[in-house]
This record gives sequence, C-alpha cells and structure tokens, in this order.
Amino acid sequence: MERRIKTGLRTISVVIFVLFFYVFLHESGHTIVALASGSKITEFDLFSTRPHMNYKGGNYTLFSTLWLHANGAFLPLFVSYIIAFTYKKEIRSFFYQAFCFFFCVINTLSFLVWAVVPVLYMNGYMDKSEDAFKFSDLFFMYQDPRIISVAALLLVGLGAMLIFWKGIPYQYFQYVRGLPEKDAAA
Repeated sequence: MERRIKTGLRTISVVIFVLFFYVFLHESGHTIVALASGSKITEFDLFSTRPHMNYKGGNYTLFSTLWLHANGAFLPLFVSYIIAFTYKKEIRSFFYQAFCFFFCVINTLSFLVWAVVPVLYMNGYMDKSEDAFKFSDLFFMYQDPRIISVAALLLVGLGAMLIFWKGIPYQYFQYVRGLPEKDAAA
C-alpha cells in the first residue's frame, strides 16, 4: 500500500509540473507572436488565478492577430509532438515516463476545445475573454466555422495516433505497474 501512495504522490507532482509547463508554453506562444509583431511585453504572469501576458503596440495584420490568439494552444501542442516523436521507451525514469504521457495526452485533448468552439460561438455560449473566442470572432467573419472543428479534430487524431504509435500510454502504465520498489522510494 505504501508503494501506491508514493506512486500516487509522484504522479500528482508530475501532473502539477506538466500543467505549469503547459501554462508557460501557452503564454510563451502568445508572447512570441506579440514580439514578432513588434509589441512590447508589459506583463507575463504565470502565477495568478488567470495566467496571462499583456503587450503594448505592435503592427498586427489579420493573420498575426489570428495567430496571436491561436499560438497559445499551438506552441504546447507542437512541443508535445516533438516530445512524442523523440520519446524513448528505454528510459526507465518515472518522471520521464509520466511527463511524456501526461504532457502529450493533455495537449492533444486540449484541442477538443477548439472542435467545440465553433458550435458554442455560433450559439452565443462563449466567454469573450478566451483565446478561442477571440480567434473565432475574427476567423468566422471570413470562413466557415466548421473548418476550425475539422482542423482541431484532425490535430487530436494525429496526436492520438502518434501517442499510441510510440506506445507512450502502454509504457507509462507498464512502468507504473512494474515500478521497482527502489524507484518508488526515490
């Protein structure tokens, strides 16, 4: 029973680290586009109840404005694809196995939100402060909202195929089940 508690606590700490890393990449995604558009970053806050970044100035086109709102989701997804592609099942580290599993799964599933956004947007059920709403508000003036849903579902499918092709869930659960006692104590 003690081994399960240790494994559970280690898993919780990895998930907290993954969520913090996701938030960092998310806000960094916005920041990269803002800087590329000539803005000055005035705030980069990861520790409040609503992490955010603020900027002043910049030269924004329709494309860069769309990318500003979308890159918060795309940068973490891109990093998760890199992690999945470079994943090595031979690495016998609890942190590595858990990090790869949770980071890739969380980022892939986060794109389900973008599949639902068009439906919510068209029916007026969106929080106007969310990135997905801001993106939708601009994009849907020019394009069919279903394009976003289809693209998001394709990215979720691609991520899921990559995660399973590399055996990340299988390796993580096998590692947790067969975790040697000395590793569980570490």
